[in-house]
Amino acid sequence: MNAPPRFLFDECVGKPLMLALEREVGSQFEFVHLCDYFRAGIPDNEWIPQAAGGNWIVVTGDSGKHSGKGKKLPDLCRNHSITHIILGPKLHHQSGMTKRIVIADLWPLIETLPGEPAGSRYRIVLRTVAGVSGYRLVHEVA
Repeated sequence: MNAPPRFLFDECVGKPLMLALEREVGSQFEFVHLCDYFRAGIPDNEWIPQAAGGNWIVVTGDSGKHSGKGKKLPDLCRNHSITHIILGPKLHHQSGMTKRIVIADLWPLIETLPGEPAGSRYRIVLRTVAGVSGYRLVHEVA
């Protein structure tokens, strides 16, 4: 039997949101919050190497654009072959309920990501296509 897909939510995504999402999409997935295993405020360059090889998909709001010193989370994930999903800025600044609804709506796509190459980067962005706006899961190629 294969292990369930594993999703690791970092500090940029609150634990209450993670728990609500877990209740909504089902228990066939493993959901873990970073703060359950590491101290609050741990630098990304400390925890990401430890998560490597764990078949995690990291869910974050950290695009790395406003990070201070050190390597950026998206680059660290890619360098350590950890697939990751970044909440785009429009979604990241929405309420927890809106984030949960959007992520749950995209879940049929998200749950397929364990089959993608390790280190793949995805972003949830607000796009308008044919005059209709909506959130989409976009694969970002290096």
